[in-house]
Amino acid sequence: MTDRELRAEIRQRFTALRVEVKRRRAELIAETETQLFERCRAESRRVDELNRRLKEITDEANRKAVALLREFEDLADGGRWRGGRRAVFEVPCINRASVDRTRLHRNLIAEIDKQTQQTLRVLYRQQTTLLRAPDRARTLMARGVPAIVADLIPPARLREIETQLNAPAVT
Repeated sequence: MTDRELRAEIRQRFTALRVEVKRRRAELIAETETQLFERCRAESRRVDELNRRLKEITDEANRKAVALLREFEDLADGGRWRGGRRAVFEVPCINRASVDRTRLHRNLIAEIDKQTQQTLRVLYRQQTTLLRAPDRARTLMARGVPAIVADLIPPARLREIETQLNAPAVT
C-alpha cells in the first residue's frame, strides 16, 4: 500500500468512526431521555398515590371530627357548633418541581456532549498524527479501532464497523 493509499484509508476509517460517534451520541440522548421520562413518570405516579392517600386520610379525619362535634353538640352554646359541617382539616398536596427534572436532563445531555466532543477531538488528533507518520499508521491500522471510540460505542457495533472497513472495496 502506497503512502497516498494509506492516507486515503486513514481518512476513510476516521470519517466512518466520527459518523459512528455522532450516531451513538444521538442514541445515547434518546436512551437517556427515555430513561428520564420513565423515571419522572414513576415519580409522578408515586406523588399522585401520596396525594390520594393524604386526601383519604384527611377526609376520614374530617368525618371523625364532624361526628365527634355532633356527639358533643349539647356542650355547644346554642346547641350547635359553629362550622361543624365544614371540613376541619385541609388536604395537604405535594407537588413535584419540574426544575429538578430540567436540571437533571440538561446535566445528562451536557455529559453526553462532553464525552462525544472529547472522543471527536481525540480522533482528530489521532488521524492527524497518523497522516504525518505512515510507518506508525501501518502498525496502528493493523490494531483496529482506537481505544477512545471503544469507550463510547458498544463492542458489537465496533466489530461491525471494523468488518465494513476491512472488507474489500467494491468498485
